[in-house]
This record gives sequence, C-alpha cells and structure tokens, in this order.
Amino acid sequence: MTRQCILVVDDDPGIQHAVRSVLGKEGYSTMAALGGAAAQAMLQRQTPGLVLLDLNLPDMAGIDLLHLMKSNPAFEQVAVVAMTGAELPPNAPFAATLRKPFELDELLRVVRSRLPPS
Repeated sequence: MTRQCILVVDDDPGIQHAVRSVLGKEGYSTMAALGGAAAQAMLQRQTPGLVLLDLNLPDMAGIDLLHLMKSNPAFEQVAVVAMTGAELPPNAPFAATLRKPFELDELLRVVRSRLPPS
C-alpha cells in the first residue's frame, strides 16, 4: 500500500461512498470499514497514510479505536481526522476535525493538508 492510501471508517455507506468517490478523483486510494472491528482488521494488514474516523461506530467508540492506534508504535505517526457532529473529548489527539455535515471541499482541504496527493 502506498503512503497515499486513506482508511475511511464510517458506518454510513452513503458517507463512505461520497468520501471515497471524491478522494479517488483526487488521486488517493482508499479502503473502508463500517466499524471499529473491521478497521482494526484492516490495520493489521496495511498501514494507511491517513484515517478518517467517525466517532459513533456501532461496535466501538471511535475515540477507543484512536487510542488503540496511538498505543501501537506502528500507527503513532498515522494522522487521524475525526468526522463527527458531536463534541470531541478534551485533549483528543486528532490531527483535525470534520464537523458533520461537512462540505466535500472542506474534506479535501483537510486531507490535502495532512496527506498531499501523489
């Protein structure tokens, strides 16, 4: 997997499709997970350059997945962007936050600032 790959973790297939579509048009490769367990399985196989993480997942809290990632040296340097309509926990170590509902141009601005396209 190249450094340009982005893992999109969101339980809403519509959001996943829209995000993956716009990122693909910009030259990013993407992979997607509908929940925390699926994301963990993907992370065991591949390390993305960036993770877009919904905080309200059906099987675990997004913040818990973030903490699991940051406790693993293999993922310490992977930027994680929160996608949420809720308030973030204090001192949550996200690289950025996208407030739902967000505009696709805002998504691109945040992604490009963390992971320039190839």
